[in-house]
Parts: sequence; C-alpha cells; structure tokens
Amino acid sequence: MKNSDVELIQRTLAGDQGAFSALVRRYQKPLHALVWRKIGDFHIAEEIAQDIFLNVYKKLQTLKNPNRFAGWLYVIATRRCIAWLKKKRIPMASLDAMTPDELEELAYAQYHAEQQEEIVGEKHREVVKHLLQKLPESERTVVTLHYLGDMTCEDISKFLGVSPNTVKSRLHRARKRLKKEEHRVREVLGGFQLSAALAENVLREIAHIKPITPAGSKPWLPWAVAASTTIFVILLTGSGTQYLARFQQPYSLEARSETTVELVDTSLVRASKRKLSVRNQFGNTDTPGKNIGNVGRKEDTPQIAADLSIQKKVPLIKSRWVPTNGPEGTSGGRVGLFATSTRKLYAVAARGIYRLTENANAWTLICESSPGRRFQMPMAEWDDSLYVLTPNELLASTDEGETWDSVGTRPKGRAFELLITDEAFYLVFEKHIFRSGDVGKSWIPMMQDLHAYITETDGSPDISISDAVALDNAVFIGTNRGLYRVTTEGWKKLSVYRAELINSLIATEDNLYVTVGIDFTQFADLFEESRNLDHSVEILKFPPRVFRSTDLGDTWVDLSPIEGKGTGGRLWMELPPTDDDFRLQMFSGIQLVAVGKKLVVMGSGILLHSDNSGDTWTNMRVGRNALSQSVFPVVALDENNFYTSDISGIARSTDAGISWHSFSNGMVNSHVRGLFTLENVLYAFTPEGIVKSTDLGKSWTSVRVDAGDDDVKKRVLQKKQTAPDLLSHAEIARTNGSLYVSNSTTDKVELFRVSSDGGVLKPVRRMPVFIEDTLEVEWQKRFKNAPRNVSEISRQRKADMPRIMEERLTNGGFTIADNTVFMEYRRKLFRWHRSERRWFDTGLVDATERARGADTSKGFTLATSDTVVYAGKRNGSLFRSLNSGDSWKEITVNLPFSFAYFKDMVFDGTTVYLITDQGVMNSRDGINWSAPTDTDGNRIPISRIAVDGRSIYGVCNQGVYRIAPPTDTWIQMSSEIPYKITAFAVDRGIFYIGTRHSGVLRLHLNEL
Repeated sequence: MKNSDVELIQRTLAGDQGAFSALVRRYQKPLHALVWRKIGDFHIAEEIAQDIFLNVYKKLQTLKNPNRFAGWLYVIATRRCIAWLKKKRIPMASLDAMTPDELEELAYAQYHAEQQEEIVGEKHREVVKHLLQKLPESERTVVTLHYLGDMTCEDISKFLGVSPNTVKSRLHRARKRLKKEEHRVREVLGGFQLSAALAENVLREIAHIKPITPAGSKPWLPWAVAASTTIFVILLTGSGTQYLARFQQPYSLEARSETTVELVDTSLVRASKRKLSVRNQFGNTDTPGKNIGNVGRKEDTPQIAADLSIQKKVPLIKSRWVPTNGPEGTSGGRVGLFATSTRKLYAVAARGIYRLTENANAWTLICESSPGRRFQMPMAEWDDSLYVLTPNELLASTDEGETWDSVGTRPKGRAFELLITDEAFYLVFEKHIFRSGDVGKSWIPMMQDLHAYITETDGSPDISISDAVALDNAVFIGTNRGLYRVTTEGWKKLSVYRAELINSLIATEDNLYVTVGIDFTQFADLFEESRNLDHSVEILKFPPRVFRSTDLGDTWVDLSPIEGKGTGGRLWMELPPTDDDFRLQMFSGIQLVAVGKKLVVMGSGILLHSDNSGDTWTNMRVGRNALSQSVFPVVALDENNFYTSDISGIARSTDAGISWHSFSNGMVNSHVRGLFTLENVLYAFTPEGIVKSTDLGKSWTSVRVDAGDDDVKKRVLQKKQTAPDLLSHAEIARTNGSLYVSNSTTDKVELFRVSSDGGVLKPVRRMPVFIEDTLEVEWQKRFKNAPRNVSEISRQRKADMPRIMEERLTNGGFTIADNTVFMEYRRKLFRWHRSERRWFDTGLVDATERARGADTSKGFTLATSDTVVYAGKRNGSLFRSLNSGDSWKEITVNLPFSFAYFKDMVFDGTTVYLITDQGVMNSRDGINWSAPTDTDGNRIPISRIAVDGRSIYGVCNQGVYRIAPPTDTWIQMSSEIPYKITAFAVDRGIFYIGTRHSGVLRLHLNEL
C-alpha cells in the first residue's frame, strides 16, 4: 500500500532514511520537470534538483503542516531556480589553453557522433519545442508536469497549490491549442528519462546530514560535486553560446539523459566580459534587460520572479515622537483590503499596512508609512511575494509585508487594480492600462490597442474601465462599453447578455463571474427631474444581472436570482417603480461575493446565498441588507467571514453577510480633529467620536453619547455602525474645568457636556433651539409643498448644494466662557446664557467668502474671556466686543501684518493669541499687537498653540516652539515633525499632537 507523505515525513524525522528515499523517488520527476522548465537545461536541472532535495531534508522539521509537503517543495524549488538564474548571469572563467583548431576538431567530432544518433527525432523535438513556447506559462507548466513528470491532475494540483479543476482546465486548453500535435508532445517529453543516479546521490549525501532547523545558510554539496558543477557551468556559460557549440549542442529538448563532463588538464583564466546571447532552449530565455526607462520602453522577455535581493531598502524617517495606541478608527482615509491565497488579510491605510491577527480579533501594524513613501492600493501577490503601490513606485515584499523593496517607478495616477499573470503585470486605471513584462520595472501603455480594436469593431473609442480581473493568463476588462479579454493573441470583446455596463468582475479558481447593468449616468438628468419616478420605469427593463463562465468568457450562464424561477417570476433585484427609495437602490446595484462554490448576492433589501456556484439560490430574508448602500467590494476570507471598507470604516460579517459590525480593533488610522487635557486626562476628538486616555495614550476608552431613544432611532445610519452618527459635524471647547461639544445635524444644533467622571457626553439642559430652520430643512419643506412636477426645484436645490454643505459644516462653531455660549448658526453669531430661554442675535453676520486654503469646516473663528469676545470672519477681518456681544468694533486695521485667514484663537489670561496662515500675533487690549518671531526675525508658520501653566507653546511641521516671555521670541525645542498636524495639547511636560492619518503622538519635554 502506498504510504502518505505525512507518514513518510514522520518516519524521516524519526531517522528512517529509506522513508526520505521514497519521498525523493515520488517527487523527483515532477521536481526535475519544474526546474527544467524554469532554468531551461535538462542536466543542470538534475543538479539543482539534488540540491533542492538536500535543502528539503535539512529543513524538514520546519514544515508546519506535513499535508502541504508538495506545495512547500514547489516553493523551495521556485526560489532555488530564481537564485540560480541570478548567479548564472555573472561572467565566469573559460578554458583557453587549447588552441582554436584543437577545440574545433574536438567539438566537431563530438557533434558528428551525436548528430547521427539524434537526426531521426530532431525535427519532431524542434516542432514540440516551438509548440510549448507558444503556450502560456501556466499551461506549459501543467503540460510539462503531466507528460514529463508523469503526474496526475490531482498530484499537479497539490504540487502547484491550485484546485484539480484548474489543472484540468489548463490542460484542456493546452491540448486545444496544440490540437493535432499533442501526440508529439507526449512522445517527445515522455521519451526523456531522468538519471537513475539522482536518488542515489541524494541518499548518499543525507547520510551525513541531520534534518535540523536551518540557521539561514544555503544547502551545501560536497566539494567534489560542487567542483564538477562549477566546471560544467563554466562550459555552459563562461564563453557564451557562440562558443558552446564547439563542445555540444545547446541543452534543450535535444539534451541526452546523462550528464557527460570532460575534465581538461588546463589552467583557468578570467574570461573577457561578453554580452550573453539568448539561449534557444526549453523553458524561459534569460536575457538581461536593459534599463532604458519606464513608460513606453520596449519589453524584455517576460520573466515573472521576485528579483528583490539587489534592490535598495528605503529607510523610514525616524522621529522622537512616539505613536500612542490610538485613537482607533479609520477616519484618516478609506482603508483598502486584500486577502491572499493563504487567507491572510491585509489593510492598506494612510498610516501603513496592517495585517489581521491569527485569531482574527484585531489589526496589527506591520509596516508604517513615511512622508516619502505612503502605501496605496491596489495590492497583489505572486510567487510568495506581495506587491503594493506608492504614489510613484511599485513595491514588493518577500516577508509577508513587514519590509518592502522598490521594484521601480510606475505610471502616475490613481490605479484601482494590479493584476499579475504568468506572463506580465497589468496596472489598471479608469482610462488607462499599462503592461509590464519585467516584473514591474518598466511599463508599456496598452489603451491605444484597445481603442484601435473598439474603433474597428464598435466605432468611437470613448470608454471607461469599471473593473478588471485576471484568470489564468487572460485579463478581463469591464467597461461602460462591455467586457473585453486580452491575451497574448490580442483584444477580444466578449458577448455577455446585452450589457452596456460591466458593474463588477470576480474570478475564482474555476469560474469567472460578472454583474452587468446599464450606464446610469445617462439617466442622471431624468432622476433629477422626476422625484416621483414617473419617467424612470424604463430602467426596470435592465435590472442588474449575474453571469458565470467556465471557459474564460467564451460562453455564459445566466445566474440572476429569480423569484419563482421557471414560472415567469421576476428578478429579486427588480423593485416596483412606486418605491420611494427606488433611485438610491438602483444606483447602489448589487454586491457579489464568491469563495469556492459559495456565491452571495447583496443588494437593496435582499441577501441571497448559493452553495453551488449560483445554480440555485436561497433568500436569507433579512429585510434591507446593511450593505445595500455600499459601493465598495466585499473581501471574503472563507464562506462565512466577510470584510468591507468604505468611508465610514471597516466592517466584518461572520455569518456570510447577514449581520455586520464595525471592526477597527488595533487600527490607528484616525483623523484627530481636537486634543484637550482635563484633570490629567487626555481627550481626543475624531469623526468617530470622543475617546479619553489616562495613561499617556497607551489605552483609550470611548466617551459615550447620552441621547434619547427616539433620537437614536431617527439617526441610525443604513450602514455598518450600530450607533448613531451623533458627532459627524462636531466642535469642541473647554472652559472652567469642563469640556463641551456641539454637533450640527441636518435640522438643528446640539450642545453636550462631558460628565464629571469623564465617561459620558450629556446634553446641556434647557438649551433653546434656533427659531430659524436650517437651509436643508427649508428645501425639504419646498419639496413637500411643491406640485407633482418638481424639476425646477430639483435644479435649484442642486445649484444650492454648496451652501447647504457649507452651512452643515459651520453651524455650531462656538466658544464658551463661564455660563455664556457664543455660537454660529447660518452665518450669524448668537449668544446664550444659562439663565436665558432663547438665543440672542449679537448682530454680527459673516457674509464674506472664505479665503483660498482655509479650513472648509470653519466659519467664525472665536475666542472669549470674561466679557471680551473676539470674532474672526472667513476673509480675515477681525471684530471685538467688550460687552459679551452687545456691540462690536472691527479692529482689523490694528493688526501688525497681512494674512489670508485665521487658523485659531486662544486666550491666556487677558492676552489673546491669533494664529493665521502667515504667523502668530498677540495683544492684551486689541489695540497694540506684537508678532513673535524667531531669533533671526522670521515669523514661524505656527498651526496650533497650547498653554501649559505659564508657558506658551506652538507647533508646526518645523517642530515645537516656546515663547520666551521677555523678548516675545519663538525658541525651537524639537526638530521637524513628519506628520500633518491637526491638533496640539501640552500636559505636565508632555507634548501631544493629533494627526490627519496616524492618531495621537507624544513627546516628553525632558527628551528635548
């Protein structure tokens, strides 16, 4: 009975060398076939195969899962081939003691004898060689392993780490390409016999080796074998193939089954450097490429391999600022997700690259971004390497993303897909596609070829790309003009239903899925004009549909889930035109998730599951799906665990999309909008809410928002969060040992106060509402009271959207002193005292335009102390009131220098500090002003100011500064800060800065 790999491995580790001999004999043919295909020489492949088996024997104890021995062996073999190809490019020594006539005579005699023996099969082998070279690498590998390695489809699937169906599909396509010549391939490849000495050589060497955990050194061979191998390589590569013909025919399909090396008694000298010629052999050619630029350069021979050892590491900028452990969140920017074939999940955020922990309960930062290198999606994997973009480069990692090397520059712009096949890399943009045949070192534009194809077949080449995937060696491009496939044979448009727009593409090991619909942009005006949807019925004729192909897009099966399928039922995605949410639902379309045979459709009010690749469907009946409004893809780790990311954060489902929960544990990619210290507690304000820390930022807890049940229900988002978005447009201020937060909603402004224990935000009691409606509420009332045809109102509202958004951002801006609140509402400044029942209009109105570069969420810039109030308008004009806003006086002319806009205002006692885009100024009376400078008389572009006791500190990207009181001079205390600073606080000699993407960082004063 045939022993399993697991049993043989266990016996080998127990000291049974016969068991390892069985493993060698079981895998020697497929291993040799793989190595031969990669390096192109039959006999050198034997030497490398022996070397690989010795390495495997040494490292056998490091194999965690013996059931995956075949895949592990494949990885080791691939890396060994890459290393050999690198070494072989180095010029070596040659033999030149013999005269050219003697060498010529010897070579001719040997060649003549071999020619007589090989002449019968020469033509057949030549044909087979060219046939195999025409196959894509994935198919060529399967053919070689099947016929030369004598492996079944199941064995090949284990060896390559793909499904048996994928192997069968590749073998079928290869046979189809070869057509009538398959018998020649079988005959020629099957005629090569591996040397019987291979297994014996391995066993002879392992007698002196124990399978121990490797310490990082490469496998070694006895000096005799190494010496013979060295001389053999010298004969092969030292003088180039133009001289190799004197000794033998190039090793290819014509090579003998036994290695013959003749040792010549002569001295070795260094050969002169020569340009290597392309070797006409079985497998990949190995022509070193010329680095003559990037976009637009001519491609070298494709060779997909992670050639990273020679790349230079780019060091990250070090800083004494220590990142804290929060606040957790993703408000610093949308996070991109990527799942590898080994089910590792990565998140590419502005701060850096995170990886999901083994127990899937948190994210771990494995590589931080730097100012000169910020990671960007997309991410891809190939041959045990990960690839990711920066704004200017393609990077690669061979250690699961912990360190990255630069592969080369890449085309500019925002790419949304990086696809890798056996033959090339593809970088996909909305309007462009680029191809690289040298592992991403240079790129060639492809769009002009697609334009030419479309012009020839369909007319105008006006096209936008919506999605792209790779399956085997074909690349599929979804566009607003249909679906296209590109291979080595060129572009081809695929017929998918009557699709005008390809919404999304998904590829599994065996299947290609596509969701199709119509181009909604052509109906944008119709939507605006018809709120009651009377003219939108035509769109119902083209609801989203799902199709599957098992033959690379040549034929398609309609999988669209239908209620009462076969009885004239309707599509699940089809909604009645009287539904008030119809437009939004149609725009959202559907999300498709595929993993194995599991297929999930998520759309407006539906969640459908299929366990047989879409042949039949089950309605999960969850009502409105939590992801019905999401336009971002869902990443599946397995049939139950789904992840997605949009502007509101990362969400996870552990029940195949039935329920979703926010999942940002361990991820610090938050936008810190404010920092405050209060009674030795640090508070951080982000769009996700307010958090606090009592241990210098090592841990953070949320400050809960106390809101009524009705209010919560009203504002629950139809997204992933389970809590209302209460603080999406909030402002924060501190006075007399208390922390206050205002929040602007579509219909009102609220004011909260942090509880005495610091754990809850409680509404300020008896705060009156503003009498005047918000601009958004005014438009809602106009729609409600309008006649049936509201097209004119729709156009007017659309034109007024900038004002609506600006008002939502600036309503609620406030400052507070004692029990008096000054707050902006609809560009007016109001005052409210706790003893009053209504807001008092102070008469100050800001009708000015915001200066270029100013914060779009800032209206009035305010500061107050006792009865003195300063108010800065959007255009940089300054007003002061000495009687709590009863009257105002403009004092702009008193200011010591010109500027465009205010950044902030801060009181320290009776002195007010104004922070502007051109520097800082201060005054005690609003009449006499001074402008602090550094010791050279230069104004410092301070962005934030904080007060700690009697000291005034400022921060900007140049560093932290302190004002020296006697001279009113900025003294620099720290070096440059490589982050976008959004907040600043000082507490007990510790500086804290809030950042745009990286949470909160701290720096101890005694470290300066």
